[in-house]
Amino acid sequence: MREISCELEYFTEPRSGIQSDNYVIAGKTPLFRISRLGRPQLCLGSYRYCTNSVRGSVTRWRCTSQPRGCRAKLTTCNSVIVRQLNIHNH
Repeated sequence: MREISCELEYFTEPRSGIQSDNYVIAGKTPLFRISRLGRPQLCLGSYRYCTNSVRGSVTRWRCTSQPRGCRAKLTTCNSVIVRQLNIHNH
C-alpha cells in the first residue's frame, strides 16, 4: 500500500497545461462543516465532498454526486488539501 505524504503536490492541469497547486485550481478556501445527518463535509466552491476514508491525519473525500457518476475527489492532510482530482460531470 502506498504511503500518503502530507506535502502539497504540484501537477499539470490537463486542459491548460499550466502547472499549479490545488489552491490556484480551486480558487476557493475549503469550508469544513457537518451535514444534516451529522457527518463531516468539505465545501469547495459550489461543490460538496463527503468522507470516503480516514487514516490518521489523512482524509480522502469524494464528491457527494458520486452516485450520479461524478469522479471528483480530493485528499486532505491535517485539514489542508494535498491532492485534488477536480473533474465534475455536473
